Amino acid sequence: VAEDPVEVVTGVFRPVADGTTPPAGTAVEEGTVVVLRMAVPRRVRMPDLRGRTPAIATAVLGQVGLRLTDRDPEAVASSARPGTIVRQSPTAPREVTIGSTVAVTVAEPWSVEVPDLDGLSVDAVPRRLQAAAAPVLEKLGRPGDAAGLTLGAVTPAASTRDIGTVVGQRPDAGESRFLYGTVDVSVAARPATVVPDVRRLHQLAATARLTEADLVLGGVRRRPSRTVAVGGVLEQRPLPADEVDPGTAVDVVVSSGQRAVVPNVLGRPVPVAIETITSAGFGVAPVRRDAGSSDSVPGTVVFQVPAPGSSVVAGTEVELTVAVGVPRVIGRTFADAVHELESLGYVVARVDEPVTEGSGTVLVQDPQAGTPADAGTVVTLVVGVSTRVFVPDLTGLDIVDATDRLTETGLVLAGTSTVPADGREGLVVEQTPIADEEVVRGTGVSVVLGAPVVVAVIVPAVVGLTQEAARQALAAANLVIEVRELRPSGEVAPGVVMEQEPVAGSARPPGSVVAVVVATEGVVTVPAVVGLGLAEAERLVVAARLHIDAGPIRPGTLVVTSQRPAAGAQAVIGSTVVVTVQGIVAAPALEGLLITVARATAQRMGLTLAESLEFGGIRPGLVLSQDPLAGEPVPVGGTIAVTVSRFGRPGSEFDLDIFERPEVVVTRPDRIGPVIRPGPIFERPGLLDRIVRPDG
Repeated sequence: VAEDPVEVVTGVFRPVADGTTPPAGTAVEEGTVVVLRMAVPRRVRMPDLRGRTPAIATAVLGQVGLRLTDRDPEAVASSARPGTIVRQSPTAPREVTIGSTVAVTVAEPWSVEVPDLDGLSVDAVPRRLQAAAAPVLEKLGRPGDAAGLTLGAVTPAASTRDIGTVVGQRPDAGESRFLYGTVDVSVAARPATVVPDVRRLHQLAATARLTEADLVLGGVRRRPSRTVAVGGVLEQRPLPADEVDPGTAVDVVVSSGQRAVVPNVLGRPVPVAIETITSAGFGVAPVRRDAGSSDSVPGTVVFQVPAPGSSVVAGTEVELTVAVGVPRVIGRTFADAVHELESLGYVVARVDEPVTEGSGTVLVQDPQAGTPADAGTVVTLVVGVSTRVFVPDLTGLDIVDATDRLTETGLVLAGTSTVPADGREGLVVEQTPIADEEVVRGTGVSVVLGAPVVVAVIVPAVVGLTQEAARQALAAANLVIEVRELRPSGEVAPGVVMEQEPVAGSARPPGSVVAVVVATEGVVTVPAVVGLGLAEAERLVVAARLHIDAGPIRPGTLVVTSQRPAAGAQAVIGSTVVVTVQGIVAAPALEGLLITVARATAQRMGLTLAESLEFGGIRPGLVLSQDPLAGEPVPVGGTIAVTVSRFGRPGSEFDLDIFERPEVVVTRPDRIGPVIRPGPIFERPGLLDRIVRPDG
């Protein structure tokens, strides 16, 4: 007994007082049950399962007497390795009772919603895929990663659209794709023809219509029709308006006529009668039951409508009346018995009984043959089943036929493997157990399938070749090219292979895919140059591998005032950034000058003044302030705001304006009025001491 606290295991071992029943030394009969009391630890420390797969976690928990819950683990999008545990409950290192269960959550890859690529040029697909994956990459803190969703296989297809246009994609738009997955596309690569609608046309007219569309008539099947005359087309494949390659065969179903003769099925078992009627092109109505046909064999047809030999429209349903009573199925195979009983509306229950002979046949039936029974009655069949069977010879069969043969024998397929076998690819070459070995029913049989004998080829170097030249070089080596990425580049010419995988010199089986990265026209980000001097702007643009166009250059200090394309835009390497530049001068010192002098000074420097008046001061017409200040940079043609002094009271009758001669003022509002000369007005604002007319 352990020193730690113990609990009694229930179930097989029942709790007892003295630890053993019967007690030691007791004489008992051979075969007597001895009950033991077992000591086990009550609590264990929970192990940390994070980063492990559920399978490994199960083994770890089993070592300490714990187990995973029966329900499937939850899955969450995570950057952890897919399929590994990211959370558990209870958490480690808590102590839990032995036998407890643990719930876990496993990581699954982040997924991206596949965008709609239909109608795009194949060159635009990588950018669309990159944009679709950008939000997910942003969440993961990888905003610059360009491989979130990439272009996979590009399959040429026949289409009426422009060459190079995407006409199909896999996965479809709106479906989810794991992050860093690929999207395959079908691209219009050759002209297609549109399948015309030949339904209801006569077969000869349909053939002519298909020939006009550069198509051919394919297989022809016949079927009775109530609405289409003999020879008329009922169905076609491909469907109307489908786009296919010129010369494609179009299969049709042609009407075989409107009337047919009803066969005679009186006295026949129902399954045989139904097979005969449907083979003649007729349907079968729900079977009716006749309780008064005591002289007829149960399960056989006693009446049919239309009558045998009648000429009716093909496809008409034939109504059968069947003698009531359970038919005799003893001695028949279980499959045949079920087919006949279910056609009469009975429900079949099966009971297996081991036998040495007659395996698979009905031994007993209940109710017995001839017993009246309504539809829905359960008929129990006792079927002989051999407990041991002989393993069939599967050599030379494909996997489908081999599986069917094992199922028929009562065995199961346990597993498959392959071995090189020239001329027997896909066929069984070995099996375990061997043929004719007697085994228990349900035993698993393993098979070895023949595989092609592969002679490896050497991958040629295609980096530096054009895409077409690379395709030809790989095709000559019995390899297939796959454009995995179209990557912008300023160093490699567009259309030239930049990378390949596998690398040159690798050995690969014939028909293997060689993935390549093809260069496209390189793009760069346009730098921001507005507000910079022309020399600095030119340096930044040239550093970005672009050209700059500033137009005619005037002497002096020049600053960029606008640019096209805008800063941050994407531009092709070597393209031109057009900028507008403007000369810069230092603002002159205007404060304290008469306004007329200030105007002349600004005009000489190519500047203009924005003037405003301010009441008060010792002399009118003086510049009191300026903006920008003297010495600050001003664009040539720009404006300097100045404040000019004036006299008077705001809102008084006489509102004084300064003319070209600062000592002369004229009254408003008419701007044509009495003229005054300087005098006490400058000491007493608002008063006039002498007035003269404009003419002197």
